[in-house]
Amino acid sequence: MAAAAFNTAVELFQGGRLAEAEALCRRQLLAQPPLASADLAGFLHILGLVAQGRGQTAIAVELMTEAARRAPDDAALHSNLGVALSALGKGAEAEVAYRRSIALSPAHVEAHNNLGNLLRARGDWTGAEAAYRTALGLRPTFADAHTNLGAVLNHRGDGAGAEAAYRRALALKPGNPDALYNLGNLQAGRGDLPAAVDSYRQALAAAPKMVGAHNNLGTALKALGDIDAAIASYRQALVLSPRYADAAYNLGLAWLTVGDYANGWPAHEARWATVDFRPHHRVLPQPLWQGQDLAGGTLLLHAEQGLGDTLQFCRYVPLVAARGIRVVLEVPGPLLRLLQASPALTTGGPVEIVAFGAPLPPFDAHCPLMSLPLALGTRVETIPAQVPYLHAPGPLGGSVADGTGARKVGLVWRGNPAYRTDRRRSLSADQMAALVADCPAVEFHSLQKDAEFLPAGVIDRMGGVDDFADTATLVQSLDLVISVDTSVAHLAGALGRPVWLLNRFDTDWRWLRDRDDSPWYPTLRQFRQTALDDWDDVITRVRAALTEWGANQA
Repeated sequence: MAAAAFNTAVELFQGGRLAEAEALCRRQLLAQPPLASADLAGFLHILGLVAQGRGQTAIAVELMTEAARRAPDDAALHSNLGVALSALGKGAEAEVAYRRSIALSPAHVEAHNNLGNLLRARGDWTGAEAAYRTALGLRPTFADAHTNLGAVLNHRGDGAGAEAAYRRALALKPGNPDALYNLGNLQAGRGDLPAAVDSYRQALAAAPKMVGAHNNLGTALKALGDIDAAIASYRQALVLSPRYADAAYNLGLAWLTVGDYANGWPAHEARWATVDFRPHHRVLPQPLWQGQDLAGGTLLLHAEQGLGDTLQFCRYVPLVAARGIRVVLEVPGPLLRLLQASPALTTGGPVEIVAFGAPLPPFDAHCPLMSLPLALGTRVETIPAQVPYLHAPGPLGGSVADGTGARKVGLVWRGNPAYRTDRRRSLSADQMAALVADCPAVEFHSLQKDAEFLPAGVIDRMGGVDDFADTATLVQSLDLVISVDTSVAHLAGALGRPVWLLNRFDTDWRWLRDRDDSPWYPTLRQFRQTALDDWDDVITRVRAALTEWGANQA
């Protein structure tokens, strides 16, 4: 009788009829005479699975732990207990449960796969791969294990192997949302954005509540220029998971890109809860400054992201100081001498500029530089854009001297290779050669630090350049700077020098959309890609503009 009831409970659970499965199990637990211990364990196991299906993980662990006490040799029970423990954040106990399951039944493929998931989440990629391959050795048609193995291979840079694993999973289980989602991530990572969009949409057709797919679909759509659709995708992710920081942050960037600063700046604060930014979050005992009255007090403003971000947002320092606040500005070392030599930063009041790692004076509150637009209520039409707000500190032996009669143009063609989208914003040697070839009356000078190549005819000016103060002196002596989206473009704009920005199609938020100027830098002109990764058209337009510019300057 108990066996038949147990089989019925299993069928009800597998059919998604959780309430009926629970009711049947509870009736059996109250049956007279009392059930044998092994039978009781079976019904407790099902109740634990029901609780887990409802998101009641702690209850699931309690029920399955009691079941395992009564049936210590049930391999499937230990494997499912491990899943519940893992969901509860008890990784060490989950691993014990998985390994107990495997010891009881070495051919238990789910336990091997589950162990692989645990090890992968822990960062043990070697152990995870071994577990997945063991599962596939036992059951080559295990689609989920193929998907999981693909994630390991993708992490290791084996894109071809990862794609083969995902496609094998899809062949075995068509429409598998996890395989489609992972395939989309792989396609997006290698720049095949239309294919990634298709994969994400297929995943969402099978699993409409997959929040990661909504978020990543939004990012792919944004990169393809469909920002309105991207905003809709991010919003849907947040409807499903309101605390999903990545989607909130990405939505903020999308709003900033379209100039919706009223919504964009508040959403931009979600960055601190994302995986990428969490390690850089400054946890300080002093309160966060959000624009409240601090007259007579001291405020620490600290740089948080790249050098270009610091160059762009240090413009807010005199506005803060003008509120009667003593400012301590903490910046990366390569910017220290330049900012200390820029009197415009101290026009609002007392400002002390220090490098990261230097002792800090006492302060009453703090604010990251990129939170200042929120604190000060910046809108596109109120961006503080008075330039120059930075100044070169003085002459440099390697500065560009007059005398040739040619117009002097500085060049930057690559950004930081560690930046995830650097491939799309940087130019190749062949593209640079095409840009500088046969430009009469123009003399090109390299401002590229640690250049891997130097285009023919371009003069290298970076020897002896130690920091941005040196670079600023070079820029100050040039007639024009042409740069990809990197820190030198911000430097030239902050110095009030003419700068042409070679901008990728999937533009960064700060350059807005559908503009060839910038409200952040009055002397900046944009040359945008008209299609993803198409620099040829940009180069053609820049060369034509150089010809016109040179003629006008003659």
